[in-house]
Amino acid sequence: AVHIMFGVAALLALLGVALVPRQRVLVALLAAAVLAPFFTFGGFARNRSRVIYERESMYYNIRVHEQQAADSRTQRTLLLDGSTQSAAYADGRGGFPFKYIDLSARLIAALKPHPARALALGGGGYSIPVFIKTTWPESTLTVVEIDPAVTETAERFFLQEPRPALEIAHTDGRVFLNKNR
Repeated sequence: AVHIMFGVAALLALLGVALVPRQRVLVALLAAAVLAPFFTFGGFARNRSRVIYERESMYYNIRVHEQQAADSRTQRTLLLDGSTQSAAYADGRGGFPFKYIDLSARLIAALKPHPARALALGGGGYSIPVFIKTTWPESTLTVVEIDPAVTETAERFFLQEPRPALEIAHTDGRVFLNKNR
């Protein structure tokens, strides 16, 4: 994403050189708008993360990054093949670092009646499955995660003790759904 944004900004800069002065200002503003998120919302201005774990599995390059979050708590982020999958605070005090996880948890908590059974396709950092099982311990929850190494990484870096009992199937989600119609 960084390379794409810099490419767009460079293209805008080159375009700006060929334009008349009035248009150059517009192109410069566009280039600044393209780059601004990287300097303010988590690109270059934020606290740099450090890789605390890396592993190649049959399916992914698995990495765990650790950094100080905006609220000074230590945040761990799970990346699969460089793509962010999940995040959790390392102190075990709860809460979700990413707004989409927090919003998902709030929506699930609002379900009436509460789910007796749930299926999660993909485990990632297991944030939502753990939330469901912790909120409704009597519910039956199955997590289908193709890569056992992702589960091992989540257990090591993201799941706090005591852990709720989760039923985990290490298989392809499509295969699982076809077998369990």
